[in-house]
Amino acid sequence: MLMIIVLIINLSWIIFDWIFAIDAITEFTKNKLPSFYDFYFPIHINFFYYDLIFVAIFSVEIITRWIIAIIKRKYYKWFFYPIVHWYDVLGTVPVGGFLLLRFLRLFSIIYRLNKLQIIDITKTYFFKKANKYINIIIETISDRVVINVLNGLQEELKSGTPVTDRIIDEIILPNQNMLTNILTEKITKISSQVFENHQNDLEDYIAKKVKMVFKENKDVNKIQKIPVVGYTISRSLQESINEIIYKVIESIVEDISSKKNDDKIKQIADDIFSSLISDAQKDTEKLIQNVVVDSIEVIKDQVKVEQWKIKELEDLEKRLHNTKSEKSKLKIIKLLAKKRKDISK
Repeated sequence: MLMIIVLIINLSWIIFDWIFAIDAITEFTKNKLPSFYDFYFPIHINFFYYDLIFVAIFSVEIITRWIIAIIKRKYYKWFFYPIVHWYDVLGTVPVGGFLLLRFLRLFSIIYRLNKLQIIDITKTYFFKKANKYINIIIETISDRVVINVLNGLQEELKSGTPVTDRIIDEIILPNQNMLTNILTEKITKISSQVFENHQNDLEDYIAKKVKMVFKENKDVNKIQKIPVVGYTISRSLQESINEIIYKVIESIVEDISSKKNDDKIKQIADDIFSSLISDAQKDTEKLIQNVVVDSIEVIKDQVKVEQWKIKELEDLEKRLHNTKSEKSKLKIIKLLAKKRKDISK
């Protein structure tokens, strides 16, 4: 804290001396404030020597901290301290631009005090404002970069860059065996589960279809017209056909679910997969291209949304909720309406 006070005094004096050195200011003080001019002008002329007082204070402080760093083994080598704190060391040089490094020293001390929790700069008005505008600048720059990248990607896709072919050739085809195994496993699992869950539905469906076919078949109608036994024969025939069809389907499902037929199912899945890939390359390239381009456009619209404005709206809404004064509430409501209008543009 003492060093901050000393630095503020020193920096204020440096700034004042720079201002005093301006010819117009020198002439003004000489004509309008002669007593002050007579007092300060010798100090201005010998500024370098007066500044050595502050240089001595800063040098003592740096040497003290350097010794403490050596005792505490803060750095790997004893001579690392002046390298790490180069701005402190160069700030002690009482010449020209080196004086500006004392501003860095001020910020470094404030940072250390904040780190040690002696002060909390995050709650100060200056920090909040500075942090807000820094975030706005970063967001604006990053949004522009992202949008430019997405624009470039869209142009490449529109110009016929073989992105779809590369995805198929470099990602999907090298993993074809794995994908085929997954497809085979899913076919086996789904077929058995679906059959078990819908056995009754399947039986009813087969019965209805066979019954409908029997009604429309002329030969079956002739059998039904046979006296005494015609209807019984027709009925037995219908039930037998129902059972045969159901047993055939059940047998097929069992074969598909059986581990013995994995190789056959895998071959079928592999053929289906290859056919799908071939069709995708021939028929769906344009569709995929359009979907990707439109998706990027949606992402660009989202990126263009200025999140800092939304954050401002949220902060204003919180203030409105916490404010009890009706006059203040009206001001916040008007400000909210204006901010919402800006966002909607």
